Amino acid sequence: MKFKVKDCDPSTGEPDPDEEGYDDEYLLEDVELTLADYMIPSYVPDFNSSWDNDLANAEEVVETYNLTAATSIRAAVSSVLEHLGMSAVQGSDVVKDKATTHALYLVGRFSGGILALAKVRMAFDSSSGVTLRIEVRSESRDVADRIANGIA
Repeated sequence: MKFKVKDCDPSTGEPDPDEEGYDDEYLLEDVELTLADYMIPSYVPDFNSSWDNDLANAEEVVETYNLTAATSIRAAVSSVLEHLGMSAVQGSDVVKDKATTHALYLVGRFSGGILALAKVRMAFDSSSGVTLRIEVRSESRDVADRIANGIA
């Protein structure tokens, strides 16, 4: 950020009109925005009803990932919630001890109030990590794409 520095009159706070000032610069740090920064966690009273009725004709995107760094289903759930910034509903964020499969149901509103629902199915294998399949329905194809690809 570049700016001009001038002395100010201490009694008025106004810059001295007779002074030209001098140029100065302040370095700004990079800011990284993620998908979660554009998402508002939301709630629907009945996920299945909203999936089947409210967004039955919505845009749908399906992707599959292999999360080799995930050491458990619980770790994968935590990572997905952090990356997507959506709310887990129907208690789907609770993972049973030593679970090898799990289903996570997510609801959120993307910037502009665009509703999105996601079904995330996971399976854990100690040799290959977590295989994850995400299905996203949204009023917007772009939003559905962003969410489905937000895991990568």
